[in-house]
Amino acid sequence: MAVLGRNDINSVEDCTCKDIYIKEWGGSVSIGPMTVSERLKFEAEQKQLEKDGSDEEIAKLHMYGTLVSSVKDSNGKPLYDEETILEMGNRNIHAVTTLYRACLDINFISPDIVKGLKKNLEETT
Repeated sequence: MAVLGRNDINSVEDCTCKDIYIKEWGGSVSIGPMTVSERLKFEAEQKQLEKDGSDEEIAKLHMYGTLVSSVKDSNGKPLYDEETILEMGNRNIHAVTTLYRACLDINFISPDIVKGLKKNLEETT
């Protein structure tokens, strides 16, 4: 097996999407993993909110931030942005929760990670 160089790594399309069937919507939604940059931004925003924000703001960031970075169109590009994702607030909780859990899974985000962020922050302040 060949050792990959920087150009080899950077030219590979590694953000493959998968479709998640949402029964309440009668169709599938495409999701894909966050990029490293999206994940770092997401975690930085989460840490900042844990310092200054309310539990509700933290929960919104976690759900909406994960969905913004993970729900994709047919070309693998984000389907929502930070403003339009708020439309999800008017959708069926079962459908959105199914989608959210799939996005957590594809990004290796678990409730333990979220709890760990808060615990680590409390220990450093």
